[in-house]
Amino acid sequence: MRPYAMKYIAREELELFEQIKKAVNNLPDKIDLDVDDEDKEVILSCHILTRAVAKIFCLKYQDGYLYANIEPGWPNRKVQYY
Repeated sequence: MRPYAMKYIAREELELFEQIKKAVNNLPDKIDLDVDDEDKEVILSCHILTRAVAKIFCLKYQDGYLYANIEPGWPNRKVQYY
């Protein structure tokens, strides 16, 4: 059964989502991003992943603020903040 909300999502948007999902799912469980200036391991954040996805798939990206210590980032085809 097709979810009702799917009628609001363009086919090309869904195809792009599937391509991105496949690429992200193919990433290894552990990615070595080296260490920062304080010699602490750099952890793959949503901001780093978002920028990589945006660059690879020729998208824009957007950073947000949810609440203290939660600052999500996501690819966005409509808004450009960089």
